Amino acid sequence: MTGRRHPLSLLALLGCLWLGGCALPGLQHNRATEAQAEPDELEVMAERYQALQKKLRKLAADAPGRATLERQAASYLAEFEELALNRARGHERNHELLAAVQVLNGALERLPSKRLQALRNELNSRRLQELQALAWQEEIADTRHLMEISDILSMRAQLAELTPKERKTLARADQQLELAAQALKGCAREALDAGRPDIAGRCADLAGALAGESYIAEERARIRARLAEKPAAKAKKATKTLPGGRREVRQLRLRLHLQVRQGELLKAHETLQRLIGIEGETPQFRELKTAIDNAIAARVEELAERANRFYREQEYTKARDAWRELLRYDPDNSEARAALERAEKILHKLEELKQQQGESRSLGPDTRQTSEGQGARDNGDTR
Repeated sequence: MTGRRHPLSLLALLGCLWLGGCALPGLQHNRATEAQAEPDELEVMAERYQALQKKLRKLAADAPGRATLERQAASYLAEFEELALNRARGHERNHELLAAVQVLNGALERLPSKRLQALRNELNSRRLQELQALAWQEEIADTRHLMEISDILSMRAQLAELTPKERKTLARADQQLELAAQALKGCAREALDAGRPDIAGRCADLAGALAGESYIAEERARIRARLAEKPAAKAKKATKTLPGGRREVRQLRLRLHLQVRQGELLKAHETLQRLIGIEGETPQFRELKTAIDNAIAARVEELAERANRFYREQEYTKARDAWRELLRYDPDNSEARAALERAEKILHKLEELKQQQGESRSLGPDTRQTSEGQGARDNGDTR
């Protein structure tokens, strides 16, 4: 998939986190630089503590006043830890985990502290969870984008010839979607293990759409079992928040595929307009709309040519039907409407003549003969 990170990159990020709390893409906040400049008071407290420690190292174990200095040093360390913890917790409350970790990194560079180290480990663990959730969501977004490209190009291929570049894009998207089904199956399993059944369900939905429900059956069963473990109230709430809009979009896309495949261009145009109203006019939708409009224009031209040919060949019923169908696609076509009226008038006249001929057949032979003779005399026939 385009833009997919290699699994080794996540391992590199893990190592970077534990060693130095480096910045993670997508989580950096604009206040992170402030966090690096914050620890002025921490610097002062650290210097006081280090100065006392230097004095203590010079004193003998039983030197007078040593106990007092040790208590003072412990007090400085406690104040140092408390200030660093308060600053880190403040960033944490504002969901600025990177800034919180950087505060702790700066403090730990000055003084070792088990309390600060424990909090940094906890925050780094949470940041990794957020990073993993972002990676899963990126996988979902990438797959949906590829599915849209594949869908649009597949439908356009049924309406008109694709360019060589578009054919390559379609083939590449289909290949990447095959790989995406495997990645999404893993996403469903891992997200569920991480306590994120919401993301697991979204991954399972896409994997099932790509490879069939049987491919994801085991993960589906696990997700249902996990959701069943929740209290009834929570399960009911989760049911209410199911994305109905997404189901509607999926149904509209399936309907659009069917309409394009069956050549129902007017219905396809209407369905596409509904999709645009829900999802917005994306570049892919604009391209498909242009393809449908071009196909409708080609259909109008083909119907006009067919109707005119039928008219010249005096097949007025077929000509009338072709013009009627043309007006379904182009109701404002005045030339087609005028031609339809001419064809209908001719058909009406022919129907009248047919009725007259029927009436003449109902007369006796002598009457028909007299009528034919009269007609011949009227035409100058001297038989």
